[in-house]
Amino acid sequence: MSAGSPIRHRPGRQPHAWPFAVILTAVMAVTTPACAQTLRETLAAAYLANPDLAVGRARLDVVNEQRPQALGGFLPSLSAAASRDVQDLTYDGVVNRTNRQDQQALTLNQPVYSGGAASAGLDRAENTIRAEPARLRTTESEVLLAAVTAHVDVARDLDVLNLNRQARDLLVRRLDQTRALHDLGDATAADLAQARARVADAEARVVAAEAALAKSQATYLAVTGQEPTDPAPAPLPAHLPDTLGAALLRAREANPQIVAAGYDTEAATDGIAVSRGALLPKVSVTGSLSRNRSSLDVNPRETEAAAVGLQLTVPIYSAGIAESRLREAQKTAAEARLSRIATERSIVERTERVWRDMLAARAAIAAREAQVEAATTALDGVAREVDLGRRPLIDLLDAQRDLLDASEALAGARRDVVVAAFGVLAATGGLEARALALDVPYHDPTGDYEAVKWRVFVNPVTGE
Repeated sequence: MSAGSPIRHRPGRQPHAWPFAVILTAVMAVTTPACAQTLRETLAAAYLANPDLAVGRARLDVVNEQRPQALGGFLPSLSAAASRDVQDLTYDGVVNRTNRQDQQALTLNQPVYSGGAASAGLDRAENTIRAEPARLRTTESEVLLAAVTAHVDVARDLDVLNLNRQARDLLVRRLDQTRALHDLGDATAADLAQARARVADAEARVVAAEAALAKSQATYLAVTGQEPTDPAPAPLPAHLPDTLGAALLRAREANPQIVAAGYDTEAATDGIAVSRGALLPKVSVTGSLSRNRSSLDVNPRETEAAAVGLQLTVPIYSAGIAESRLREAQKTAAEARLSRIATERSIVERTERVWRDMLAARAAIAAREAQVEAATTALDGVAREVDLGRRPLIDLLDAQRDLLDASEALAGARRDVVVAAFGVLAATGGLEARALALDVPYHDPTGDYEAVKWRVFVNPVTGE
């Protein structure tokens, strides 16, 4: 028998059934076990435990302190000072007299006009604070999208691993059958070598699939803080835009990066007025109370004084520092305006890209399903012909690999459409815990702001 020739069965021998197509179809069926981990559970875990979100929330609390700091430009400053000097007067090395002098002073300064710097500083602080929740929304969207990706990556890699394990086990059975036929003289050495080669290739694919799954599981753990437990198939998000035009419009209006860039531009513009205030006159009301007690042996003297005044400060020349800071602020504002334009263009490009990816993935699913169906039919037919001795074993091995490749591609397409759809949701500002109605306690981005916005007094010991 020549190499690669069809396997001939002896009369009366029952052809070997080839169930691989049936097994692959069962593996690829989209089912949800009772204990499967849903996508909503994955998203909730990421929202509660992701460290990037925790950092963003802490950063928001830090930025909120800029408002009470800016209020300082309107509020008075009050300071107290006290001192005691002791002087020994000596004659011929002997202390003759001791002079003690005690001083206490209380000073008040109330700004009246600061060249507009105080008002502009408060506006800048408010705009900076408004930008930070938008940045936190961006972080939240990125974290939730990473959680979606990790969830479907694990699900896909688990499917691919199961597919390859099934293929390997069936190839091992085919190798055993081919070895038995070879011993009977019904298969050639080439047939046996081909079967061995495919088993070795299947083992390598299983190892690669196990490594891919391990990496996906590690990413899942990093994003959610939990080990994945049999992720369930992920549904597509609801309330997606109907058209690309609607998606682009929603992205321009609601994407948190664009919102943050807008507030950053306003804050940078306010910075110009803050810097200009350093070049303008300033007016403040000053007041002071002082007491001076001096005692020379038994002859004490005590004086008290009170003063109220109106102070005008006119900057004339500050070594060019104030002028340079004004130019810097103007350039910073121009940079912020350009950055906003760049951000909007980037978001528009990303929205269109993920929209196209979503459409392509949807089309790919239909094509891959047709491919799997055709490969299944082809494998069934080739298996029957091989068992009847009409086709060589290599044709059966090729048909099996074609079905395996098509099934892996279908698993990848199902993963891609979910990631792309949630990418559209993220780009249009809708991938947030509240919008998804996740069953978690939501973080209040305004809670700390309301607590500190008028907090201008603090215990210097406790910090409260």
